[in-house]
Amino acid sequence: MSTKEKTPKKESPSVLRAKAKKAERSRDSWKEKNHERYEETKALKARMEEIRTSRERWKQDHEKKAAEVLLKENLLKAVEEQLIKANVDKERIERELNDFKKKLSKTSIH
Repeated sequence: MSTKEKTPKKESPSVLRAKAKKAERSRDSWKEKNHERYEETKALKARMEEIRTSRERWKQDHEKKAAEVLLKENLLKAVEEQLIKANVDKERIERELNDFKKKLSKTSIH
């Protein structure tokens, strides 16, 4: 460096206090903004977790209800098959009864 070095000016204490206060306000302002962003981020993360939990609960409920529907559809098919079988048996029994009545009426007339 040269022999003439720049040396800081001697500032009065009031100027130094003013600069210190300004720096302190700037720091406090930055901290407040940072804290607000932190709180917003924290709230958003909590909301994301709530949504994820809600989605998982909905998915489980949906799967459970889909399984119930499938079970009831299978039960309905089984009942329909039993009904068809019962109708076939009923028709067969009615035919047999009519045949028996015809035979009975033929035998009682003669």
